[in-house]
Amino acid sequence: EDIRTAVKGESVEFIHNPDFRTTNVLYSWFLGSATLSGDHIFLHGDTIFEPALLSKALTGDQPVVLTVDRHACGAEEMKVEVSGTQVKRVSKELDVAHVIGEFTGVMLVRARVLKRLRHLAKALLSHGNGQGLFVEAAIQSLIEESPSSVGWIDITGLRWREIDFVEDLEAAREIFS
Repeated sequence: EDIRTAVKGESVEFIHNPDFRTTNVLYSWFLGSATLSGDHIFLHGDTIFEPALLSKALTGDQPVVLTVDRHACGAEEMKVEVSGTQVKRVSKELDVAHVIGEFTGVMLVRARVLKRLRHLAKALLSHGNGQGLFVEAAIQSLIEESPSSVGWIDITGLRWREIDFVEDLEAAREIFS
């Protein structure tokens, strides 16, 4: 409601996920993507970042471009394994010894791949645990189908923070003070 109030009078379309308590990001993206036809930026609602991160994402030329912060990762981070400019794998389950860093939750999705990505998401959602998947599962399916379709942009050094816990909020306040 706070967001609706803040953007009142703006051209904003809200897509409600009535099952948000029992589904995950893949389902929410799938619902929202039905209204899209062009290039778009996907971003996690719990990620704060400086505008330069978004500007860098827009410079990528692959059909999908992930923004990646090169740093050592722990168990909770969405880890990224690459080969040159291409993303090979993206998952929380990757071995930290083989990853270059963390996906920030901000990515560019080009119109030319949107229909295919929606198809892959729909297929994933139709399986047993599909409702609980992250959007990165559809990205990984796209990589497996077309290895050169997902690239990455290095945003190391730019300010950003995912906010999951009170400690994250405190750290974000420090970063952006």
